[in-house]
Amino acid sequence: MHHPQYPRSPWSIARRVLPYLKPYRLRMGGLTVLLLLQTLASLWIPFLLTIYAVDKVLLEKDWSRLMKLGGIYGVLFLVAVGAYLLNRYLIYTVGSGIVRDLRRDLYRHIHELDLSFVQYHPAGDLISRVLNDVGGVQGLLTSTVLTVLSQLILGLSAIYLVVSRSWKLTLLSALLVPFIILVTRFFNRRARVLSMRLQEQLAVVTRSLQEAMAGMRLIKTLSRESLRVARFTDQVQTLFSLSVKRGMVEAYHSQATAMLVAAGGIVVLIAGVREIQTGAMTPGTLFGFFFVLGRAFYGPVTAFASLNIQIQSSLACLDRILEVLDATPLIVDAPDARRLTNVRGHVSFRGITFSYEQETPVLRDFSLEVRPGEAVAMFGPSGAGKTTVLNLLCRFYDPQEGAVLVDGVDLRELRLDDLRSHIAYVDQDTFLFNASVAENLQFARPSATLADLEAACKAALIHDVIQHLPDGYDTVLGEQGARLSGGEKQRISIARAILRDAPIIVFDEATSALDSTSERLVQEALRRLLHGRTSITIAHRIGTIRAVDRIVVMERGRVLDEGNCTELLRRCEPFRRFWSQQFGEAIAPTTLAS
Repeated sequence: MHHPQYPRSPWSIARRVLPYLKPYRLRMGGLTVLLLLQTLASLWIPFLLTIYAVDKVLLEKDWSRLMKLGGIYGVLFLVAVGAYLLNRYLIYTVGSGIVRDLRRDLYRHIHELDLSFVQYHPAGDLISRVLNDVGGVQGLLTSTVLTVLSQLILGLSAIYLVVSRSWKLTLLSALLVPFIILVTRFFNRRARVLSMRLQEQLAVVTRSLQEAMAGMRLIKTLSRESLRVARFTDQVQTLFSLSVKRGMVEAYHSQATAMLVAAGGIVVLIAGVREIQTGAMTPGTLFGFFFVLGRAFYGPVTAFASLNIQIQSSLACLDRILEVLDATPLIVDAPDARRLTNVRGHVSFRGITFSYEQETPVLRDFSLEVRPGEAVAMFGPSGAGKTTVLNLLCRFYDPQEGAVLVDGVDLRELRLDDLRSHIAYVDQDTFLFNASVAENLQFARPSATLADLEAACKAALIHDVIQHLPDGYDTVLGEQGARLSGGEKQRISIARAILRDAPIIVFDEATSALDSTSERLVQEALRRLLHGRTSITIAHRIGTIRAVDRIVVMERGRVLDEGNCTELLRRCEPFRRFWSQQFGEAIAPTTLAS
């Protein structure tokens, strides 16, 4: 899987985010028009009225014009307020819409990535990126964008106004801008680094919280509450320290900028007084100049300085978001990928060599043929490569050497969704959503009726248990199926596989959590239901694989031997050793027939 280099430059980030603005271009256009109206109402006319009020009302003492000026100011204020409120509505709908689109695309892309990406990225980190990082971008797309646009329009208007009144004072004022830019660049570097570290630490805290919720039973069983609390306390303390450091960078930045602006204001004031003394400028013009200088010239510079930390924080969030969005999966459909038709269920592994992340190969020149309708069990110690075989069959990974085929077709030539629609997978770690029993079952087949659900659950010997739940099939099972025991959850998973009605069925420790009575009944039900289907069973217990057509003994990524129990007991020493450990040496091979 390819991962681009990070951190990115702000411009490269902007180029990636700009397409998200496209659906909202009409609203952005309306926003710009409203900002122009707001600028006209809050800057241009007040600027002219300020000059008029000083030169015509105060200096000439014509008080009759004062009431008219008050009325004009009142109307302008109402226009500015109305434009501001409408601006806020537009910017929030645009910003929230983009955040929604980002979350949707990020969530969708995570599902499109290889299984290895999700397995090697902690769940808490991905949750943090979808929630915290995307949420951190919202400020950039709402108040920050609004401020930048409004201050940009104010700044351009201010430049025109101050230049038209006194180019000398304007040039003097502009001399401070390079110093402000240098100060901003200095603090930018530190702010970006701290913002990135802060988001990463927030992901650590989210991951720790997610792990604590998932592992609460283990924590309480081992009485390790104080240990986890102490660890979490250290993590939030680090988050606190980073937040304070980033806040102080913002404070130092804003005060350094304010000092420069204050110094520039003093210089301009002294120069302006001299202009009045020489008759080059009226007092009203100087007041108007200062009105514009403070509100729309130095104002935008100060605003951009105060926004700097938020912008850097948002860029850090976008960095982390784009890191996931730009990750490209390796397991994808070929351009000419085709569908499976009339699937018989003939599965072939031919000369497979496979390793995870260039480590020691898990499978070495592995070959296996599973005939249509055959029930095959894979047996061997942990680490023998059994689960990897199933991962390759479902095409969660591709082998480095060799090929996996279904009905003679290489899996890499098939459409992924079509391939997996023909496979029902019952994992050893049964996962149930925090939803009703019916919703968990219909995840395998959304069109399944209640009658279909009941038939599958009766076959999996879980129907009676569901009937005794408070709301039957509408009972919400809770987090990870908290209402059910381990064996009951696994039987729900088996019912889900029955509903799938796929020609190839895979069981990875499918009955490991069942008691001996339930296991025997489920195995009998499965033997009837799997008639005519290809099935591959993985188990560490011999009792779960007695009745299969063939047992494949694996060791260190290779097929060590294969046959039925009697044959393997006669010629396969590792299998005899496993048998002895689980059943005792007194058990004779002839008992297999019983």
